[in-house]
Amino acid sequence: MFRVACPSCGHPVDFKLESSLYSTCPSCQTVLMRTDLDVRNIGRAAIVQSDPSPLKIGTRGQFQGRSFEIIGRTQAIQPDGFWNEWFILFSDQTTGWLSESIGEYSLTVPGTLDNPPDFEAIKLGQTITQDGVEYIVANKGQAEVVAFEGELNFKPDGSYDLYYADLRTYRNLAATIDYSNFKAGEGPVEFFYGTYQEFEEFQFTNLRDEEDIIQRENLGTRSFNCPHCGGDITIRSGVNARSCVCEYCGSALDL
Repeated sequence: MFRVACPSCGHPVDFKLESSLYSTCPSCQTVLMRTDLDVRNIGRAAIVQSDPSPLKIGTRGQFQGRSFEIIGRTQAIQPDGFWNEWFILFSDQTTGWLSESIGEYSLTVPGTLDNPPDFEAIKLGQTITQDGVEYIVANKGQAEVVAFEGELNFKPDGSYDLYYADLRTYRNLAATIDYSNFKAGEGPVEFFYGTYQEFEEFQFTNLRDEEDIIQRENLGTRSFNCPHCGGDITIRSGVNARSCVCEYCGSALDL
């Protein structure tokens, strides 16, 4: 592990992944780039949205007989809300991603996909076979990654568009095709594969305490009256929400 003092505020920042180049100061959100002997301030990351997730940087768990620790996070936003992708480090210095969305958890690691389909052509329900596993396209979408936290294996530079297709099998195997770098002209299509598991199966330790979860849930909720009809509106996706539709009069509102 490589520990440095943040050049902006002095708070300790850890680089636990030996090959990692970027991390975000947990105190002031300064983005740090690791050099041979020190770190350099290269900007500031957006603060992650408060949420009721029980996970946090430093949470540890088990996956298929291997131990891991959460060392980073990204948050992606869509019109109907946001979700977390947790960057994990296994004890053998390999990495993966733990996806958390609406109480469902999947853990995937980098893999190879032969002849990935075009993003525009991929259809829900379509079958994609890789390494003898027949996946079904369960979800396809576009989102915006808007916030970063902790240590990451890429430069957290502003926000970026996320293009993805989520795959699964009837045996709870999971996979994701990530078209983001390809769409941006910055790299190939990426493929991640793994499995869906129940929360308890990960045997998590060092979770957030219950009081902290309640406080974060309250921070992510706000209420107001529709300016057109006076109806009560509650936003549960917090400060990252940009618009909503009043359920009473159908008015589209900018937030």
